[in-house]
Amino acid sequence: CLYLLDGRFDSFENVFLDICRISTPEIVINNRKELPKLKAFSLYSELPTFQYNELIVPLLHRMVNLEELYLHLVVHCEKRFVDGYNLKYNIINHLFQLNKLLFNIRSCLYLNDQVYSLSNEDCQHSFNDFKNSKIISCVDYFRDFKHGQCHIYSYPYRAKTYEYITNNFPGRLFKYVREVSLYDDRPFEHEFFVKIAEYFPFMEQLTICNRKPQKNKFYEQSK
Repeated sequence: CLYLLDGRFDSFENVFLDICRISTPEIVINNRKELPKLKAFSLYSELPTFQYNELIVPLLHRMVNLEELYLHLVVHCEKRFVDGYNLKYNIINHLFQLNKLLFNIRSCLYLNDQVYSLSNEDCQHSFNDFKNSKIISCVDYFRDFKHGQCHIYSYPYRAKTYEYITNNFPGRLFKYVREVSLYDDRPFEHEFFVKIAEYFPFMEQLTICNRKPQKNKFYEQSK
């Protein structure tokens, strides 16, 4: 997208991009020229990127008159998750004409010896200033795998996929989702699957990544 928005196509008013992977460009390009005519921008990418601060945020800063923004991203972070404070400091405070922001961002963080530990309550609190939209957040730490994730999104959720659902999943109805994946270092019990079926009534594909056996077997409860 940086090649498309390097200033040569400066008459675009609406840009909607679906990108496989966001990575470091192989050549140096102009990533500073403003894009004053751009009013609506959508960036959709399902594969993880390490370039949120280096490429995505500077790109958005150039859209000085942007009014509508949609972000669907998986971001690898070094020190902190992407939460409401991050969105406000890095994006919203730089886009003065922005009146509509929708997002679905899952940020990942390797757990080393850092003191930083964001709770789900802290993450949800970071969106207190987002008065015009419903925001859902879910923070998880996988001690066995030594990493954590923070999933934040606007609700209603309109993506067709919902990945890496854990036992901390807050629920709600997701009528647009067709593909679901579950991931945790704790076992998924029978009751959890019952809820998943309720939350995703139009689910067509389910993927499970979990090595822990169930503690409460359904057949034992039904005896």
